[in-house]
Amino acid sequence: MKIEGLPVVEVDEREQITVAVRADDLLEGDSADPERHPIALALRRQKDVDDARVTKNETLVRRGKQWFRYDAPDKLLFKRLQNAGAMTDTPSLVPVPESSDVYLVLDDLPTFGRVWRELSEEAANKQAVLNLIANGEFHDPLRIIAFNTAEGWSRDVTGEIAEALLEREASKGDLSHSASIFVGRLLNSVI
Repeated sequence: MKIEGLPVVEVDEREQITVAVRADDLLEGDSADPERHPIALALRRQKDVDDARVTKNETLVRRGKQWFRYDAPDKLLFKRLQNAGAMTDTPSLVPVPESSDVYLVLDDLPTFGRVWRELSEEAANKQAVLNLIANGEFHDPLRIIAFNTAEGWSRDVTGEIAEALLEREASKGDLSHSASIFVGRLLNSVI
């Protein structure tokens, strides 16, 4: 088989690719279009990848003058990325006001340690951060900072977020394991 006149090499099914899909990839991509699939967009940012296409059945990566065929992306993991709440919502036609409060989350990741997690402009708000933490999208949230440059303030809102999550647990009972640990650690309570 050939694509654009270049040979396709079957890769051993045990070989896997790891790629960092950003919120922008999910917003700008189209999972129905192999060339604009969010994972294909993320793959193209890697140094050794010249082109990429992703379908529900396979992942094709071009390196130099050869295409390499890998298994399809992990459907469950990709679905979790798509369902990450505000990160995959259709972008608003109404611009985000300059005076909006912005929320940043310090997360402790097993591989990279403490990092400030990247969120799209639309997802860096209080409700989106609450949903992302509640759904377990952060591994071990440590600190949440809010700021508003138009109003000239910034503050640590970690406790406020923990209290809001505790209220959510009381009313909905849907906190993830990592969210429960976060709330328990901050508020000295067992959920």
